Amino acid sequence: MKKIMSLGASRRQLPFINIAKARGYYTIVVGPEGDYPGFKVADKAYFFDTRDKEHILEAARAEKIDAITTDQTNVSVPTVAYVAKHMNLRGIDEDLALQFTDKYEMRKKVRELGIAQPDFRKAVTLEQALAAGEELGYPLVIKPVDSQGSRGVFKIANPAELRRMFPESLAFSGQGAVIVEQFINGREFVANGFAMGGRYRTLNVGRQMLFDTPGRFIANMCMVFSTAGKLPEDLRKVEETNTRLIEGMGLPFGITYSEYILSDDNGRVYLVECAAHGGGVFISSHLTPYACGFDANTALIDFLVEGRERFPEAGELEDNIAAWRCFALPEGVIRHCSGQDELLKIPGVRDAFLDGIGPGMPAHRLEDDGQKLGPIVYSGKKETELLEAMAQTAKTLHIEVDTPSGPANIIW
Repeated sequence: MKKIMSLGASRRQLPFINIAKARGYYTIVVGPEGDYPGFKVADKAYFFDTRDKEHILEAARAEKIDAITTDQTNVSVPTVAYVAKHMNLRGIDEDLALQFTDKYEMRKKVRELGIAQPDFRKAVTLEQALAAGEELGYPLVIKPVDSQGSRGVFKIANPAELRRMFPESLAFSGQGAVIVEQFINGREFVANGFAMGGRYRTLNVGRQMLFDTPGRFIANMCMVFSTAGKLPEDLRKVEETNTRLIEGMGLPFGITYSEYILSDDNGRVYLVECAAHGGGVFISSHLTPYACGFDANTALIDFLVEGRERFPEAGELEDNIAAWRCFALPEGVIRHCSGQDELLKIPGVRDAFLDGIGPGMPAHRLEDDGQKLGPIVYSGKKETELLEAMAQTAKTLHIEVDTPSGPANIIW
């Protein structure tokens, strides 16, 4: 029986694990010890930090694995590349993995490619960050060089705010370094694609909306459009930029997720960041196949384990739209929930991930991506259909929270 090791045990990694099990592979899941669903469905578990390269390599050798992968998590990508190299498995180069995960190395590579991005500096001390602020001007953005899920990412208005927020941003970096960069005023976009055999295709592009959390960047909705259809000008510009970027990075195979800003000031597309894995909130496992009909997760696992190459040819793609929407709750304790069972009856709703939400459960203040709830996943042929389904969702799902100032409801 072929063995595949997956780094990460949260529900974000479940799609990969379930595909591997459906293929009849022996699944080994690695992650920090905790009540994670991946450990419950896998054949075997190892409890290591997914950045612990040496212990994970030791376990992989002991198990004689045939493949290693990760999904929807950035910090595990270098470990996957490291283990694959030392065991002669299919994997991307370690230097390339670093360029896709270390935001400073990414910025340097993107500068070589001539693709628009915010001007940036690297800072390991507050003094360096303040000097960068003087050079770049305010407002600006700070982010850890090696974190994920919007943790430690803040919009900074002035030097006093930089002094206050820099230690928090730095605390999320394993390397102890922060990127200080220009703030680009504009709309947020995403692009998702697939590489195989040295070829690359952007499969879908979409618009992303944010919660009203001043100074923080936490997405509450993402709607993607298949590139098989006729895209409006803004999405087509993002598609062209993304294809040029990933081809320039030289990714030989794998799933990609990238974020961009289309500047309101000059109309240029600026890279926020790119990743050599599927996007979070079930983009690669759900939104991509719903939008374009190509199952990138299955194609990648088939290649990693069996060596079967499958590339999404343009004529094979479907022309649909898919979206996810998340919500937040005010800080307190959940008093009452209703409507969960009715969501899947709404036309356009495909999935609703509401596990862990019920009376008596604590509700936490929204501070990063890991604290938003959902998602609810949608698909259809027209944007208006999905927007109507989202409106019906908001009317159907009710969650009441007891807060210090009284009862409060869902924050969409």
